[in-house]
Amino acid sequence: MKQLHTSLAKVPNLRKVTMLMTLVALLLLILFAFVQAQSGGGYGLTWNTLGGGGGSNSGGGYTLNSTIGQPGAGVLSSGGYNLVGGFWWSEQVPVGIIVTPSLGGLLIFTDTQGLTTTVQVPPGAVTHTTEITLTPLSTVPISPGLSFAGHAFDLDAYWGEQHLISFTFETTVTVTIHYSDADVKGIFENSLKLYRWVTPTWEYVGARPGEDQILDTDNNVLEAWLRGFTRFSDQGANGWDIYLPVVIRSE
Repeated sequence: MKQLHTSLAKVPNLRKVTMLMTLVALLLLILFAFVQAQSGGGYGLTWNTLGGGGGSNSGGGYTLNSTIGQPGAGVLSSGGYNLVGGFWWSEQVPVGIIVTPSLGGLLIFTDTQGLTTTVQVPPGAVTHTTEITLTPLSTVPISPGLSFAGHAFDLDAYWGEQHLISFTFETTVTVTIHYSDADVKGIFENSLKLYRWVTPTWEYVGARPGEDQILDTDNNVLEAWLRGFTRFSDQGANGWDIYLPVVIRSE
């Protein structure tokens, strides 16, 4: 009887263990269902992750930027869509359009300041349906005596999967860059030009036949007409603020 009494005393603990295992199994089923592939309307989400977000804490002249669980920061691209992952991901995303011989096309890129760079391809500029892409760059080498004005990018053309190196348009395409006053701080604004990279140096747009550019300092717009694509950057001559002494004449 004593042994039977001992076994019965353990039953409540057994029930607790059973309930705990059931609860764990239920939570696993919910989690498994949450991360399963989702699809509908021609789109599919084959996987996803749960993140804890992030933020900044400041005090005493110091700032701590933190993120909880970010193993997969980056960009996934497919079918003209881009998925940017990661709380601190700051790389700007490439943009592209499909251009046809009869219609041309307009590519619009918006930077982190909310300023646009556009590429206008007129009808007749291409002989085949062509994909045009703009890939923004955060840093580029700078020519001696010049300063970077905050806008650099690669322009590329594709026929399907074929990257068209040294692609030339049938007529000029127009690139329009909107810049801010902060972009030209420390630069003689009137010297601002768009340059193309010709290894190992920069060549200003307009040095080749059929190309030119114009600067509108009143509206902070740099416009250029191109016949071919490569790497581009806006740069200007280094400037300095000059302060003249104030002379007060007493009568």
